[in-house]
Parts: sequence; structure tokens; C-alpha cells
Amino acid sequence: MKKLIYLFIIGQLLISCNDNLQKKSKLEIKPNTKSDNSGKINLQTAQVIYKDSLDISFIGRTTKELNKYNFHICFGAMIEEYSENEKYAVSEYSLKVGNCRNGKSKITIEQFINYYDEVKANFVIKDELIVRSSYPKKCYSTITLKLENREESKYLMEYEDNSKAILTNIHKLWEINLNEMKFIEIETPKNFKCNNPGFADGI
Repeated sequence: MKKLIYLFIIGQLLISCNDNLQKKSKLEIKPNTKSDNSGKINLQTAQVIYKDSLDISFIGRTTKELNKYNFHICFGAMIEEYSENEKYAVSEYSLKVGNCRNGKSKITIEQFINYYDEVKANFVIKDELIVRSSYPKKCYSTITLKLENREESKYLMEYEDNSKAILTNIHKLWEINLNEMKFIEIETPKNFKCNNPGFADGI
């Protein structure tokens, strides 16, 4: 009887400690699919997945709301303007400046709403992509292109930066579609080349 009481107390302590650990570290533990012959999950092979504030969905939130997270903005660029109040932007957010070139970040399509504090522009997030850069092998930038059988449009590009005026290794292309307010991945044309948006001759 004493052994049962002792085991019950130990079990409750372990559950309590585990709950506190998850609340403090904001991590999610996903058990591995492997199991022993008894069908029980082997906790020693559990995967620990760390979450951060980039993992929350930005869609429907405003840039004013996102200020509380103190994200670093790697870039923000206006992409089209139909009238005084119809303005759109593409922005890249990261947890720190170094992640813009090497690490995790989130790229968004944003629609202008209004100004606040007289001069600060407020946008609502319409779509998002989580990306992982590793300069110079994997970089991200917006670019205006006129592809065959398509009208000139703005694109998000994943590419290898060769530090030359012309890029020759483009990994992925997404059309920045303002009608659907989405990043739409398209097939990269074969032997595709384009100007390097980050190239500055003589610098």
C-alpha cells in the first residue's frame, strides 16, 4: 500500500514539473512514432520542437499590433498603388538582424489601412511565408519581371547570390498576386536568368 501511495506521489510530481517546464519554455513535445513491443512510446526518442513568435499566424493582424513583438524588419517595400488609400507592401520580419541573411524569417503581403500617430503607416497582413535563408546560397528578394505569356508583375524570388549583375541560379519564384492577396508559387522557367536586385556596381 505504501509503495502505491509513493508511486502515485512521484507520478503527480512528474506531471506537475512537466507542465511547468512547457509553460516556461513555450515548447511543444511531439513523441516519435517509434514504440517498443508493448506499444508504449519511447520517451527517450521524443522530438522537442521549439516555437517562437514567428510561428504565430500574422494573417489578419495589423503591423501596429505586431509592434509588441519587437520584430526586426529586414526589408519593407511598397509594391503597387492604385489610389491614395490602396497601397500594398511586402515585408520581411525576423527575430534578430542576423536572421535576415542566415536564419528564419517571415515574408508578408500587406495592405495599407491607415496612419496612426500622424505619420506611422498601418497595414493588415494578407498572406505570409516562413523562409530560411543561408547567404549566399539561399536569399530572398522582390523583383519586377516580364515572363513569357505573362504580364509584367512583381515576384518574390529565392536565389543564390553570385555577387554579379545577372543571377543564374534561381531556386523558386512566387507571384505576388494582389487580386488574390497571396504568394502563388510558379514553375521557374528553364535556364532562367534575371538582374540581381542586390547588385551595386563599384560598391
